Amino acid sequence: MIIRPLSARQIKAARALLDWSQEELAYAAQLSIATIRKLELGHISPRSETTRLIYQAMEDAGLEFIDPDGVRRKLEDIAVFHGVGSTDQLLDDIKETTRQARHELIIVANCLEELEKICGAGDCPKLEALLKYNDDLSIKCLLTEVGEPQLSSPRLQFRTISKQYIDAVSFYVYGNKYALIPTDKEIWPKITVVKSRSVSEGFRRQFFSMWEKATPSYLAPNEKVNISAG
Repeated sequence: MIIRPLSARQIKAARALLDWSQEELAYAAQLSIATIRKLELGHISPRSETTRLIYQAMEDAGLEFIDPDGVRRKLEDIAVFHGVGSTDQLLDDIKETTRQARHELIIVANCLEELEKICGAGDCPKLEALLKYNDDLSIKCLLTEVGEPQLSSPRLQFRTISKQYIDAVSFYVYGNKYALIPTDKEIWPKITVVKSRSVSEGFRRQFFSMWEKATPSYLAPNEKVNISAG
């Protein structure tokens, strides 16, 4: 992809579309707030690496820059992972997306069996691998009351909730993406991943409304229970 220089007008227009502050853009692009302010004032011209980081942050948020001096929302991107390796494809996408953008993964699973299908049986070793890969990542997982409580930690928290609150479709939300995983008996589930900032935020709101009603699982020794939703 050819990355063309960005104007101050484009950067400000992109922030307006996303309703982002300068601080939020700086965080998403891994730049200083001072750099964003100088760019928007026209006091400096972005270097190629700075431009790339802003492009990446805006495109991850669902925007695209157009010639000569515009910006617009992209159509939603949809990917389907199916067959052998579908769960590994999902985890690889989670790994890459949370490394670049919002460092949070939230999960709603209809039952422990559905969670283990994606994340490995036992202590969900694939979730532990994600945490080791990204030191900034945190994971919150909501399960039904079926099965044994799961061991939690400050970065990997489990809560349980009545089955009446959870649909038959498990979902994962990370960055500006959400993944839908229907409950079925297939060894390799069909996973649909949609890239949409607005819908993923809607799933987050739904998740935290259930999270507040849920019961925390037990923690590792000497750790305090964190019952906040954030």
